[in-house]
Amino acid sequence: MTADNHASGPVVRNAWPPRSGLPTLLAAVCGRWTHAGLSGRIVHPCWVLDYCFEPAGICRVGRPARAWKERPARVGHLYPPGCPYWEDTRSVRRRLHGAYITFLGGEAAGLGALVANRCGYARILDPEDLLGARLRQTAEAGQAGGEAGFWPAQAGLYALIGLLLGAERTGEEVWRLGGAAGAPAEPSLGMSVRAYLEEHLTEPVALAEIAEHLGVSVSSLSHRYKTETGETPMAARSRLALNAARALLLKGAALKQIAAETGFCDVYHLSKAFKRAEGLSPRAWLKSLAGGLRPSPP
Repeated sequence: MTADNHASGPVVRNAWPPRSGLPTLLAAVCGRWTHAGLSGRIVHPCWVLDYCFEPAGICRVGRPARAWKERPARVGHLYPPGCPYWEDTRSVRRRLHGAYITFLGGEAAGLGALVANRCGYARILDPEDLLGARLRQTAEAGQAGGEAGFWPAQAGLYALIGLLLGAERTGEEVWRLGGAAGAPAEPSLGMSVRAYLEEHLTEPVALAEIAEHLGVSVSSLSHRYKTETGETPMAARSRLALNAARALLLKGAALKQIAAETGFCDVYHLSKAFKRAEGLSPRAWLKSLAGGLRPSPP
């Protein structure tokens, strides 16, 4: 980095060597979904950053002989392509609250250094919710503008990589971001509506029910939520249901189970909504990820 003095003031120039194979976002999901119990062996052909905002049971990484480890709140797991893992969420008594991104090109970004250990993955401790907040922003950025939403979401991926590369190593596969967590901020109306929708994703929900729960009128709820978020509560509900469907699909759940856990009447209605949002059926979208193709961002 250099600074040149001119009449108009110093000009800061930055120069870096060229990079090939830059990371590309495949999917970004954030929300709540019903836990799937004990999973089978999960393997992805791409990089995966899996994050839990609340305790999410236990998991095992690498091979069946490995010990199970707890997934406490504010912990992310970074899996390189081909890394097998198992999840056991049978102890979870509420809907899982997590975020999940898949992407290509992690090696070019230098993420290989984080997973170069005997365990084959990285466990990221996030006490200040830095990683969690950025994952949520990345998933929500991808909602805007259809295909154009890919670019703000892609920028979010690069910000996430910057956070990961700045983590401090504290164990064999354990890395830490930031310090002690601060006091949580007061939730906005939009956050409160979202939390209610996520908690009742499998049930029919009416505007009047949400308004009563929050102690506001229906008209005030609709106006304030639209002003704050740019969408209606019912549009948000549909989006959250599809986000949860994407997450469960990536976890290997059957379409019938996904439809039941995300509030769709049946597989037909799930597939119809999925194709309207993605341009692909659920199975075709999943195959496009395995083939390294980028579907429309969530």
